[in-house]
Amino acid sequence: MMLRIFCLFFIILVCVPPGQPAGSCPAGSATTFELITGAIFMQEQGKISQFQTFDINDCFAACRNSSACNSANFETGLCTTSQFNASAMPESLRTDDFPVFPNYLEKLCLRLPETCKRQWSFQAVVNYRLPVYGLKALSVKTKEECMDACLNEQSFICYSAELRYSNMTCVLNNASQSILQTKLQKVTDGDRVDYFENSCAKDPRTYCEYNRIRGRVLKAADLVRSKVASLEECKSLCLTSNFSCNYYHYGQLSEDECSLSHHTAVTVSHISEPYVFSADFVSYELRACFGIQLSCEAKKMSVLIETDRVFDGLVYAKEQPKACQNDVVNSTAFQLTMSLDGTGCSTANNGRGTYSNYVMIQYNDKIVTSKDMGLSVSCEYDLGSRNVTGTLNTNGAPTITENVNFKVPSPIVQMTIRNSQGNPLTTATVGDKIYLQFDLAATNAPDIYNIFVKDVVAVDGPGKTKIKMIDSNGCPSDDIVLGPVETLNDGKTLRIPIEAFKFPTNDEVEFMALIKPCQKQCEPARCIDDATQIVYNSFGKRRRRREAATGEAQISDKKGDEDMVVFHRININDIFSTCPNGRDDCLSGVSSALAYQNALPGGVQGRMIPESGQVCVHKLAIAVASSVVLLIQVVFGVALAFICQRYRSNQKPHFKACLDISTPSPRSTSVALSDSDFRPMEKSSNKNSYDLSGTASSVQFLSRQLSHPTAESNS
Repeated sequence: MMLRIFCLFFIILVCVPPGQPAGSCPAGSATTFELITGAIFMQEQGKISQFQTFDINDCFAACRNSSACNSANFETGLCTTSQFNASAMPESLRTDDFPVFPNYLEKLCLRLPETCKRQWSFQAVVNYRLPVYGLKALSVKTKEECMDACLNEQSFICYSAELRYSNMTCVLNNASQSILQTKLQKVTDGDRVDYFENSCAKDPRTYCEYNRIRGRVLKAADLVRSKVASLEECKSLCLTSNFSCNYYHYGQLSEDECSLSHHTAVTVSHISEPYVFSADFVSYELRACFGIQLSCEAKKMSVLIETDRVFDGLVYAKEQPKACQNDVVNSTAFQLTMSLDGTGCSTANNGRGTYSNYVMIQYNDKIVTSKDMGLSVSCEYDLGSRNVTGTLNTNGAPTITENVNFKVPSPIVQMTIRNSQGNPLTTATVGDKIYLQFDLAATNAPDIYNIFVKDVVAVDGPGKTKIKMIDSNGCPSDDIVLGPVETLNDGKTLRIPIEAFKFPTNDEVEFMALIKPCQKQCEPARCIDDATQIVYNSFGKRRRRREAATGEAQISDKKGDEDMVVFHRININDIFSTCPNGRDDCLSGVSSALAYQNALPGGVQGRMIPESGQVCVHKLAIAVASSVVLLIQVVFGVALAFICQRYRSNQKPHFKACLDISTPSPRSTSVALSDSDFRPMEKSSNKNSYDLSGTASSVQFLSRQLSHPTAESNS
């Protein structure tokens, strides 16, 4: 009997490592998992089962439903469950990323919040830490105790935690790698530190936006589904998945195949080779998700916005981008409050207790891009019953029309804006993929020189706002630039793929670039992709690409390796400014940038602007120009009057009394004047000669002055 008890105790000790779940979890805790990407548990002895699957949920379910299972390995297409785990056998956890990077799943018992419905509660990275300081540190005995502390923190939202095993210190953070979109720092001091990202934290997913990425797909996926009818259906699967789906691609490896993953370029930055590259690949990665609420109050409306990514940009009323804005700095929650009386934010009173406005969420502090999101918000007040309801519609980034009028004849280097087929463009829309192209003219010794472009800057009309697009090394320095500088025509043509944009308060954009000629071939710049850490040439190797605008310019004819400046100006008009009946007339032509779009109350009827377009002149510009012209005319008139007056004064004679009174006038009495009464002229050659020249009016005036004393004496 004692032998049986000893054997049973030995089996439990071996099969159920200390601190790990065995069967059901104790009261107050629930079964969940920790997920480690790029690691695999190598222990053949405790293997329970192995089966084929392309759904990570099947692997979770197999281990969750088995009381003997304590961990599992999921490689796309294969799941292996085990009765052991890495907490008891850390030496058996190996890093691996070939041919696909695996996911290691470890079963845990944690005090989960009721709201947490995720398959795994924490995503872990071994020997990495977040490059920010935590808010709270505490001593713990186990990894599970540190995770429980993060899940149930009350003073702030704990998005991640770190455990330093040398002193069992647990650090709680109010940020995470996913929120900050930053790389983790590798721990190199020999002490093991694990990073845990809380998957149960609040994740607003009312509206989600995905970036289109060319040229690469992830090696591994959490879910691969076949017989998917369309790209939209694949996106819908991602939005409705039971894990935080941040990535999908469709039809890349099979015609009707949809692949989903919880990863982004940032969360796989610790994997050495996470991607497969091909020029034909297209994938979609989460840009941000928003949770939006509208608060309607007696005298104001407020838009409350939450996001799963740290936001650093502007939120403003579209009609009043300066007077009605909130400059958000590194925050995941922000709002914009607008008064209903129309002051400051131009809130429209539509009658019958309905008020509306347009709100822009702008990622860049200076320019409007296709990443930005437009919201149409309205509050309707039932004045009879005093009830308040709120509606929210979304619109994409505003469409713009781009007119290029600047042209310099006989250029040596031409700057043009073209589409992907090489055709010049006259109009563009925010978010269009266009190319800023530089062509070396045939007159500039094409067999001797090539060109290199750097220091490309976009400037608004007044020159107060500048965006650097290509840095001094020739590498992209802003995400408006969608790829490296490309070379065509044996180095005689360079082009930069950019995304069309506009400045929110000005319709004029000026591009300036520094052109460096070099003999024969120019040495390419060596650049690093921040997301993938891939080193590429500044021209030649393609990355993500999009499009730009048009215009021509000329640079001076210099020889040698001297840098030359090339520039052009572009007028960019918002589509709303060209609507004959105001912004509502064009609103229906703007496509939604969000997952779905609702109609405004009563509907909005509108039309798109024809390709011929309309030339739009800003009213303020007309007023300023008229004022300048009028001011110039006034200044010119005052200057002319001053010159004439000065000229007349210079023509008057310089004397005190120069009058011939030898013949008395019947109206005045003659008087005898001595020499002392006259002042000799300075330029006279004879001391006794006197200049009696003068105008008739001067003579009469002096005559009247001299006649009065004589009259008095006669009297």
